[in-house]
Amino acid sequence: MKTKWFVTVIAVLGCNASVSGQGFIPGDIVTHHFNMGSLTPTGQSFLSESYLRLDGFTPLGGGMSVSYEIFEGLPTGAPVTAGTFGGAPYLTLPLGTWADREGSFRLTVTGGPVDFSGVAIHIAVPTTPNPFPYNVYEFTIPVPEPGSVALLFLGLVTAVLSRRLL
Repeated sequence: MKTKWFVTVIAVLGCNASVSGQGFIPGDIVTHHFNMGSLTPTGQSFLSESYLRLDGFTPLGGGMSVSYEIFEGLPTGAPVTAGTFGGAPYLTLPLGTWADREGSFRLTVTGGPVDFSGVAIHIAVPTTPNPFPYNVYEFTIPVPEPGSVALLFLGLVTAVLSRRLL
């Protein structure tokens, strides 16, 4: 009887952890450095806007707040720009940021929870010798889903408890 009850509880918890998408909670930090110097342009544009966007963004509760720090190279020293996302998960970058297609970002959840699946980067670089049109480089960096960490922990707890109960 104990075994059947235990297996049922673990199965319900496992389904909840894998389907609900726990999201990122205050204190969670996502830091990523990228070097896409060899990336070929995905197109051209007359707009000089470069941006960072949180893909699949969903506020999961009240008080959603995500701060950002943007770095030209490794995520050390003073950032090029820093702040907090406003109502939209979209950040226009200062002109020339990441023109060499290398940089870093650090996102810190300061209120939430929130959920997002990746960080989309759009970089506009002037062509030479003329500044127009701009070469456009786009790529998306997937972020780890916190729910997968919960599943790993749940598996570990299951293994330990099952040895004690069985």
